[in-house]
Amino acid sequence: MTVENPDVLCPGDLVELIANATGGVGPYTYVWNTGETSSSIFVSPTSSQTYTVTVTDNCLGESAIGSGTVDVPVYQPLSVATTPDVVEICPYVPTTLVATPSGGAGNYEYVWTNADGETISTDSTVEVIPASSTSYNVVVTDQCGESVQITIQYTITSPPLVVTMSPDPTICPGDPTVITATAQGGYGQYFYYWPHSNETTASVTVSPNTTTEYTVIVSDECQTFTITGTMTVNVTAPVADFVISSHTLFEDLPITFQNLTTGGVSYEWDFGDGHGSTMVHPNNTYDVPGDYIVTLVATNEIGCVDTVRKPITILEEYWVYVPNAFTPDGNRFNNTFSASTVNIAELTVWIYNRWGEVVYTSDEVRFEWDGTYDGMLCQDGTYTYKIRYITTSGIEETIVGHTSLLR
Repeated sequence: MTVENPDVLCPGDLVELIANATGGVGPYTYVWNTGETSSSIFVSPTSSQTYTVTVTDNCLGESAIGSGTVDVPVYQPLSVATTPDVVEICPYVPTTLVATPSGGAGNYEYVWTNADGETISTDSTVEVIPASSTSYNVVVTDQCGESVQITIQYTITSPPLVVTMSPDPTICPGDPTVITATAQGGYGQYFYYWPHSNETTASVTVSPNTTTEYTVIVSDECQTFTITGTMTVNVTAPVADFVISSHTLFEDLPITFQNLTTGGVSYEWDFGDGHGSTMVHPNNTYDVPGDYIVTLVATNEIGCVDTVRKPITILEEYWVYVPNAFTPDGNRFNNTFSASTVNIAELTVWIYNRWGEVVYTSDEVRFEWDGTYDGMLCQDGTYTYKIRYITTSGIEETIVGHTSLLR
């Protein structure tokens, strides 16, 4: 009767003990000192143990006793030496943390985690570059599953470096304004750098023509990191513009100016004839024909101005009045067909009868038709006229109409 002596690596490992019986007459009966009655048993000793089994055959009732010993290795307690707690003045200082285990069953495994529980390494060492005070954990496990956890505190003594920017200003295009960065916390003196101008002072003067964002880069004596601050200089200005709403620009007739300015709150008009206005949409009447420059100065809520100038030409007033009937009957009134004109330099008139024949034509501004054609009296009826004229300002127009001849 024999029992194999198995080896185990770790305390508590599960092993099988098998009783090998020979001779006698089977089947055999087994009784282990653990009380089990099978030919083999499973045990998990935490220290070296000897197990016995009594085997009895089925014929003469003869018994034999066998034993087997499970040798369980004895390890020194698992311990881990680590980098001591770290104290630094500055953040972002690279530091290597080391875990050195001893004892246990060997074949160590490592798990490093940060304060948020995130795994950052599975080696015996890890490099950390913390921005603020924090802690790191390492769990070392041997091949038998024994574990030791160590926490390393990492303390940064300087307060966080922060930068505060002056409020975003609003200016007119090109006006100078001072922008300032104020650093707090950190360690030692502060260093400023403005990339747009390469200046290294806390305050700089800028004069943008359009809305612009400015950035400053700040560091302290640690020189292990930088922070940035940004601010926006808002540039505002009205855009002055206007159109002339009136269709005719003649002397002694009111002209309306429609203000199309954007962003303005007050206005100053100069009509170029010695008159002005502060209305939004003013009117002006020019007494003398000629060329004028109209100027509009628009101002916004912070005093920024924009100016627009546009030329206009004022023409002499003109008109042509044609009667719709005349009576060439020899009486004192209305005996001829003529036009009343003002400021007409040239004029040509054609008069047609109902068949389209020209019965009268003239190039005189003060023409007069007496109602005859080739010395003969024309019949009563409706006649068509066409008058083409040029004003003293050079305007050319043609008018067509009808007049009635009544005797």
